[in-house]
Order: sequence, then C-alpha cells, then structure tokens
Amino acid sequence: MRNYETTNVAVNYTRTISPNWLNELLVGVLREPNHSGTVGDFVDWDSKLGTPNPFGITGWPTMYAIESGGNFYGEWDSDNNKQQHLTSETIEDNVTWTHSRHTFQFGFRGRKEQNNIEELQQAQGQHEWDPAYTSLYSPQSNGSVPDSGSGFAELLLGLPDYLSNQYNRGFFYFRQTEIGVYGTDKIKLSPRLTLNLGLRWDDFTPYSEARNRMVLPYEPDQKFAVLTPGNIPMTALGAPASALAAWAAVGLTWQTADSAGYPSKLFNQIHHDFGPRLGAAYQLNHNTVIRGSYGIYYVPEPLNLLLQSMRTNPPINLRYVTNPWLYTNVPGGASGKYFGLYPLISAPASTDYLPPATVNINAGAQAPSEGNGVTYWDAKNWNDSRDQTWNLTVEHELPKHTGMRLSYIGTYGDNLLQNYALNDPEPDYNYAVRTGLIPPSDTNQLRGVLNWSVIANNHTGYSRDHSFQAEVHRQFAGGVAFQAFYTFTRQLNTDDPSGSSLSSTSVNGGAGSGSLGGNGGEPVPENFEILGEPDLSYAQRERLIYFNSTTIPPHNVTFNGIYDLPFGKGKYFARSASTPLNYLIGGWQVATIGVWHSGLWMGVNSGLVQTGNVRISASQRATVTRPGSSDKYKQWFAGITPSGAVATSGTLATPMVREAGPNCEGQYVGQLAVPLPVANEAANGGQMCYDAPFGGFYNPAPRDNIIGPGAWNDDFSLYKHFKIGEKFDMRFAADFFNFTNHPNDNPPNSSSGLQDLSLQNQSLNSPRQIQLSLRLEF
Repeated sequence: MRNYETTNVAVNYTRTISPNWLNELLVGVLREPNHSGTVGDFVDWDSKLGTPNPFGITGWPTMYAIESGGNFYGEWDSDNNKQQHLTSETIEDNVTWTHSRHTFQFGFRGRKEQNNIEELQQAQGQHEWDPAYTSLYSPQSNGSVPDSGSGFAELLLGLPDYLSNQYNRGFFYFRQTEIGVYGTDKIKLSPRLTLNLGLRWDDFTPYSEARNRMVLPYEPDQKFAVLTPGNIPMTALGAPASALAAWAAVGLTWQTADSAGYPSKLFNQIHHDFGPRLGAAYQLNHNTVIRGSYGIYYVPEPLNLLLQSMRTNPPINLRYVTNPWLYTNVPGGASGKYFGLYPLISAPASTDYLPPATVNINAGAQAPSEGNGVTYWDAKNWNDSRDQTWNLTVEHELPKHTGMRLSYIGTYGDNLLQNYALNDPEPDYNYAVRTGLIPPSDTNQLRGVLNWSVIANNHTGYSRDHSFQAEVHRQFAGGVAFQAFYTFTRQLNTDDPSGSSLSSTSVNGGAGSGSLGGNGGEPVPENFEILGEPDLSYAQRERLIYFNSTTIPPHNVTFNGIYDLPFGKGKYFARSASTPLNYLIGGWQVATIGVWHSGLWMGVNSGLVQTGNVRISASQRATVTRPGSSDKYKQWFAGITPSGAVATSGTLATPMVREAGPNCEGQYVGQLAVPLPVANEAANGGQMCYDAPFGGFYNPAPRDNIIGPGAWNDDFSLYKHFKIGEKFDMRFAADFFNFTNHPNDNPPNSSSGLQDLSLQNQSLNSPRQIQLSLRLEF
C-alpha cells in the first residue's frame, strides 16, 4: 500500500514599479506526508502472536519456517513500514530592469526543508523456526533423522530457534537550508548579436538531524571510530546503554566532532559554489543563426545517499538476538553450550516457548565480532558536485518549410561522489608473496583493521561527455512532416553512472571471490589490490576506473514522419472521385516512428586478463558451430573459444584474453603460483608452492573497450478520421509495432566472445504486433 499526499500553497505577487521595473515575489509552503507499507503497519501484531516486541513497534514481524532437509522455506514478511513527511518553505524574489540595450534580472531564493523519514529495519522482529524439536534424534550421526521434522509445526507450537529485534532510530528529522542569489544581463549589442552574462551563488547547509542522531565514522590511527555532532556526547543520543556497551566490547570508540577537530555539523559547509553563465546568439544572415553558451552548475548531496548510511552506521544500530538453544546444557552430558543437540534429545522447557522465550535488550547484547558494515564519508574534504557545460549550435532554414540544426555539447563533471576501497582484504596472492606464508582462511584476518567492512566515499570522481547532434525537420505542409535526428556521444566516468546509490561494493568482497572491476563506477582500488602492489598515487588508481559509459550508445538515429496519402478529392489520384468513393479512399494518413542505435560499450569478463587488442572488425568475424549443436555463433571479439568450436565461415581469431594462471602445475586455470621460501616450509605444512586464486584483484586491463551489437525498430500506423455529421468523429487505426519484424541480436558472451545467432536465443525485442482500433468521439 502506498499513500502519497501533496499540499502546496503559494502566493505570487507581481508589481510593475515603473515601465522599466518589474518585481515578482513568490512565497510557498509544501507539505507531503507519504506512507509505503501495508494496512497492518499500525497494528501491534507481536502482542497478538506472542512474539517479542521490546521496542514497542507496530507492524508485522518477519517470520521464517524451514522444513527438514530444506525442502520448504516459508517466509511471512510485510516488509518495513516507511513514512516520509516533507515540509518546505520557499521564498523567491525576482526583479527585472530594462535600461537602454540592457535587460537586468536579479533575485534570490531561500528554502528551508524539514524532512522526517522513518526507517524501522524490522524493529518489530525477525524470527526463525527450524525443524529441531519435532525431529527424531539419530545416535549414529549425533544429529537429526533426515526428513523427520517440521519448522512450520514448531511455529504453530511457538518453539522458535532464533529471535531478534533490531534497534534503530525510527524517525530521522533531517534539516537543511538553501540560499541562492543570481544576477544576469541580457545585452543587445547589435541587431544581429545578443549576449547573456550571469552569475549565480548557491549555499546549501549540510544536512543535520534535529535530535543530533547523526553519526559519522572516521579513521583515527588506523582504527574506526564514530563522531557525534558538535559537543553532543554519544550517551545523549538515546541509544540503549546495552547497545553502546556491545559496540564498545568489539573495539568501537566515539568522540565529539568538536574534540576531533571536525566541523560541528560533521560535514564541511561549502561557500564557494559560484556559477558563471555566458550565452551568445548571432544572426549570420536572414536564415542562419549561431548560438553558444557556457555555464557551471552545482549539485548538493542527495538526502537518500546520506540516509542509506546513517540508518545503519553503528553504534546507534544493533540487532538484539536470542538463540534459545545456544545457552542450554545437554542433560546427562558434558557441560557446555551445544547448538542444535538440546531440542533433539530433551523435551522443551516452559521458557523455550513463546512468549517466555523473548529478546532481552537490557543485558547480554552482543555486536557482531566481524563483518560489521560501515559507510565512511571523507567529511573534512567534502564538496558539492560540479558540472561545466558548453555548447555551440548552428540553425539554418532550408527551402520548402525545412530546417536543420547542428550542435556540439560538452560536459565536464568533477567533485563527483566517488566510492573508493578502504580496509578491503588483501588478495591471497599478494599476501603470500609479501609474507611467504599461506594466507589465513578467515578473510577478515587479511584486513588492515579487523572486523570492519567499509563503503568509503569522497568527492574526487569525474566524467567527460562530448556529443554531436544533427537534426533535419519539416513543418507540416503539402501533407508531409518529418523529423530526423542523429547523435554521436562519447561519455567516460569514474563514478557510479546512476549517481544515486551506494550499492557499489568493495573491489573484492573477499579474497578469492570478488569482482575485478568490470565497469565504470567501481571503487578506486587500494595498491595492495593490484597485482604486484605497485606504488601508485590515488589519482593513478582512479584513472584505472575511468571507463566508457555502458548505458549510452555512441551512435543514435531517431526519426518520425506523417504523410497524407494522395487519394481522393483534390489529391493526385482520384481527384474527381464521387462523394461516396472519396469517403472510403480519401483522408487516409500514414505515420512512422523509428530508432536505430549502435551497440553499447561492454567489456571482457573481468576475471580474464587481456593480452592484446580483442576487437575484431565486422568483416572479419567468423561464424562458429560447436560439437553436438546446430546452433550458430559469431565471434564478436577474440575471447576464449570453447573447446571443439569450428569456424564454418571466416577464420577464428587468436584469443587475446587468458585466465590468470599458471598454477603450481604450470596450467592456466585461474590460479597464480606462489613459490614459498624454504624457511616457511614447516609453517605452511610442508608446501613449497601455493595456488592463490586470482579473485580479489583489481584487473587493470582495458575495460568497456568493445561495442556490442546495435539494434533498430520501426513502428508504422495507417489511420483515417470519419466525420459523421457535426457531432461525431470516428477514427480507425491499424498500428504495426516492429513493422519489419526485425530481430535484434543479443550481446556476445563476455568470456568466449561468441554471439548466439540461434533463433530461439537471438532476439532481444518483441516480434511484430498488429493493433486495430476504432474510436468514436462526440
């Protein structure tokens, strides 16, 4: 269920002070109370179900029931209730003054935002029922008899094996103030030349939280700590004492921003967002105009990015967990904590049932000993994202109601939000080479600071965009109108192309199993994540992730048109047709709209190393078959050709990629051989060579350097309006989608380089669809 309401009240007052002075004043208030969730979000379901609810939160808890052998996994989850109440007040004043050849405009804008956002994170509970109490005990395996228990039955009995409630801050009360001042001068230098000169200054306060419940992780002396705003102590933020004690027990410390020398509001406030604007228009002759402009624009940090981190950063965030089995001794056996045996051989105690089985938030809380996630912001060097844009356009009027436009548009973005690797695990290979030892199996031990998995962000990202555009259009005349556009675009960037998510994970999610950096938007790697651990500067490492955008095709053509068919009275054919005949054959129109674009930039599988140029020209691409299959493939780029593949036309290109290899046996199987020093032979269990997985490295080979297959589509319509008297209009239309029934090709496999040409796997678009419609208007 989603409820969205908007109330907007505005008062606009315009006053003409004199023939040359005009003032416009706008005062407005916006209120948007939004809710997403279910109709049951405000019901205390925990009290009805008997499940723990120590924080008194309404809503349905998440419950899992698992059958024996994992044959069934039931989940009852209403998701998280979420409310957002936005209130903003805006005042704007704009003045226009005309004097001689000048038209001056200047004014200001002020806006205050109060954005109250609820983030519950299942404070109402997340619980689990495994098949244990209802399972039979097997002395032979010292475990349960297979397929003998039911988690769902235990849910009905009220015998959980895992109970948890998440402490979090509920509502965040975010606050921000925006001030903007601008001035422009439009100068008519001559009848042919006009200049526009302007300057804008924007000032955005950093987001703050009305109750100071916003914390910022930082890194003093290679240990992660947390800052609170100003001189506000952590104990004043309302977190349970048990939560603070639990985080302190795993080594987390905290102090105030004032004591650490940080900005009182945690983030630097930016006061240098000055944006000059320049524009010019020149009429070269009676049918040609040249226009150009340049401007700088600033974008403050979107609130959603900040919220994603603030709602999960410790220590004002902790899951309280109870495992009813874990702390129970096995009767008649050795004392100790046996997870899983107790419910198999003992009748459940009264305290094992709900509601006595509960979650205690006053004592015994434990923070995770490892794998704690945290979002780190380089707040001292914070900045607003900046875009510089410029363009040059030539417009020319052609004969017969036709015109053309040629444009170049350039953009350079800097100070963009950038993910960078911080405290990632060292790849196994580099660790073995550096120490001469086999790496520990626990990935956490390969981090500089134990127990912390970090998403780090700063404002060092950059992007460049160059675009050439051409347009030809004809106004409707003589029964014909059309438009045709061509665009060439080249965009490269280091930051997340979407620009709206912190979902990018670290360069390697764990030694031996991570991503190697296949697309732009990857985090900037640390030196030890590059093969050989070169001594590269941050700027050099950031250059490694400067890639072509994978979402924008380099070439794009679109067109549309409409044409009156030349049949009927006054037309080329049957110009003298009778009225009944003209009613049938006259007045028909056809229209079309279509698009063609080249393929998107793509890259070789990032688990492979490029040894040369992988591109193959279109005329040299071989057609390939594989043993035991009649399907045909095209070798799009020089990847690793599957064993037994045979070229039926053309010649297979030599692979220009390989796996990491060799391993200790000299084979290329995605391993790296590390000869170990004799002195460490005993420490490594007698091993003299270690097969280190290549995973975890950032692969610096060229990425997103291949253009995939293009695509095109054309839709066509035939239609006619039938007038019935003066009140009725009937429209018949026959619409043909994908008129030519053309299939668009799939992209090639990123490892083999082969593009599947088989009909059942080929088309990315829908087949031709025909739609007939008859519409009556009166």
